[in-house]
Order: sequence, then C-alpha cells, then structure tokens
Amino acid sequence: MRLILSSVALSIALSLPLLPTSLQAQDTAPAEQPADAQRLTDVVEARQGLMTQIDTLILQLEELVAGGNEDDALRASEVGGMLASAFRAFPHLFPEITSSENLTAAGIDTVTSADPAIWEDFDSFYAMAHTAADRADAVFEAETIADIGPLAEQLRDSCEECHAQFLHYDPFAAMGLGTDVPALPPGIQ
Repeated sequence: MRLILSSVALSIALSLPLLPTSLQAQDTAPAEQPADAQRLTDVVEARQGLMTQIDTLILQLEELVAGGNEDDALRASEVGGMLASAFRAFPHLFPEITSSENLTAAGIDTVTSADPAIWEDFDSFYAMAHTAADRADAVFEAETIADIGPLAEQLRDSCEECHAQFLHYDPFAAMGLGTDVPALPPGIQ
C-alpha cells in the first residue's frame, strides 16, 4: 500500500509544471513571452485537474463508507492516503503570479475559481490544506469502515470550509459567457 502512495506522490510531483526563474520572484513584471504565459496557464490547469481528482476521490471514499462493507475498508484507507498526498501538493499550485489579478494583468485569459482571498490570506489557505491532509492521513490509518466513516465526514468538512472561504464560482464564466452577461429584462427573475 505504501508503494501505491509513493507512486501517487511521485506522479503528482512530476505533473507539476515548473515555473521559469523569471516568474518565481513576486515583484517581477507580468510574463511577456508566450512560453511563460503557457506555463502560468498550465499551473492553473494543474490545480484544476488536481481539484477534480480530489473531488473524485472524496466521492469514492463517501461511497465506500456509505456501503458499510468492511471489505471496503482497505480501499477506503488507500483513498485516504492518495488524498493526503494530493492535499499536501495542492497549495503549492497557487503561486501569487497565478492569481486572477496577476493573470489578467499579464493578458492571460484563463478562467479560475480561485478566490483572491487565497493570496490575501495564504497562510490560512495553506493551513486548511494541511488540516485536510492530516484528516486524510487519519482515514489512511483507520482499519474499519466504522472508524473511517466519521473521519471521512471530518475530511468533507475540511473541503467545505475551504471552499466557503477560498472558492469563487462564477456560473456564467463556467458556461463560457464571461461577466458581460446582460441583465434579465424587468419582470423576469
């Protein structure tokens, strides 16, 4: 089982794009080269992809717990281990240069649901990811579905707390409509 986790951690680490040295300093000018712009877009897409994987794993964990089958305890534990690795990697995909404000200033048109509060209070964001990783570790270490159930609920609570503070969802942007959606005519709500 530890080999599986090592493989997951290695695949996450290898999938993280490396920012060019010119973008690592917070006080540098916005990216001017297309390659730099692509790398910034890649970072945003990597964090979105990792969030999708986290969502999928959380749902798998909840389904395993809901089934109540003790034979699923090992699989649920493995999912907890994968989630722990993902939560530890996640905040590292939010360098300040990839904030919505900085991407817009650099002329990069990338839709992100990351709220500016992430960069305004990165320490809290980082702490929340660390708490989620610790809770996922507890799931990994648990041996029975009965023990995993409450731990999975705590893990879901971590996700919801973080989303409430740091996730901005714009349904119009998600539909590709941007923020220039006209208001509804009077009388239509």
